[in-house]
Amino acid sequence: MTKQIWKSDNGQEMTQYHLTTEEGGWLAEVFMQPNGFIFIKSDWGDFSYRFCFNGTFENFILSLEPDYFAGKIYQQWNFISATNKVELATKRLARRVLPVLQKAIRESQCNDICAL
Repeated sequence: MTKQIWKSDNGQEMTQYHLTTEEGGWLAEVFMQPNGFIFIKSDWGDFSYRFCFNGTFENFILSLEPDYFAGKIYQQWNFISATNKVELATKRLARRVLPVLQKAIRESQCNDICAL
């Protein structure tokens, strides 16, 4: 896992997580903005959603269960293509990517605290 923070000229920030499997293979690229936007590029497709939450976006992501996450991602796609394949892809994405993303956020938070 690697984390990179991007800042635009107008001060907007985006955090990128490069996620890998335990074996070191590519899993997904996840881009998160503090305002709740999440963009995911993976082998199961490219997905995005804007969550409403309280607190920090990272802590909100840590609180999510895979079924809730999959449902929100699928909800976005349901307007475009209500097929079983899209629903199954979002469930696979949530089961495989969300736990790795949560682990990456926890490690990043720990590294940020340890650096102080």
